[in-house]
Amino acid sequence: MIQLLVLAVSLIVAAVVIRVGGREERMAIALLAALSVLTPLVDGLEADGTRWGVALVDVAAFLGLTAIALGRRRWWPIPLAGCQLVVVLTHAAGLGGDHWTWTAVTVRLIAWAVILLILIFAAYEAYIVRRYGLESFQ
Repeated sequence: MIQLLVLAVSLIVAAVVIRVGGREERMAIALLAALSVLTPLVDGLEADGTRWGVALVDVAAFLGLTAIALGRRRWWPIPLAGCQLVVVLTHAAGLGGDHWTWTAVTVRLIAWAVILLILIFAAYEAYIVRRYGLESFQ
């Protein structure tokens, strides 16, 4: 049930960001969509209780978001990359045993919710910049 709710909210946010956001926001959505598609495909790659395939996909997403953050003059890619770094770091919880699994899952869900919230603010900012011609903020 929670997975369907997260998927529905993610799709709604993606649609809003694609409709209202600018180029950077669409790049971030494309990267996060690739993350969402690739994660189930590599979910079976596991060793010693750690899902290394998912961890590598999360690292790639972090690097992509970091590249967006370093290449643009916008505020939101930095906290977005920071949230993705938190997700990457939760993969180390698998090294501590099974009792950390739900903590890691909870932190990942919270990070994903924060990522979606940041993207909503980013799309709104892009809309305001376009509407009022605030070139200095781009």
